[in-house]
Amino acid sequence: MLMFEIPLSEYLRAEHELMRAARLIDWEGLHDALSMYYSPLGRTGKPIRLMVGIHLLKHRYNCSDERSVEMLQENAYWQCFCGFETLQKEEILEATTLVNLLQRSHVKAHNGKADAYVRDSPVGVSSRGP
Repeated sequence: MLMFEIPLSEYLRAEHELMRAARLIDWEGLHDALSMYYSPLGRTGKPIRLMVGIHLLKHRYNCSDERSVEMLQENAYWQCFCGFETLQKEEILEATTLVNLLQRSHVKAHNGKADAYVRDSPVGVSSRGP
């Protein structure tokens, strides 16, 4: 962290729904459950919290992959929810990267709702948007 970067957790409102939800999710449990789908070989994958977080947000706000990536880049609450401690100014990920989580973990999307981790998330899932 650079000397003048303010941690997002100090800048953002703690009572915001995404800040509350991030505290309720068992990120370590999700990491343990999904880490078997990450290979130690080859290029390092994106952090599991980032991939699960963006997937939850995508379904909560009924966004396309492309729009989810745009929102992640623009929205400090989304970045904090996905595990970033400071505001990310560089490109975080590409929309095509979102497909990999579903392929690796065999989580299926159906009728705008994702099974497994998304269904029971404190963030909630709505096929109608926020």
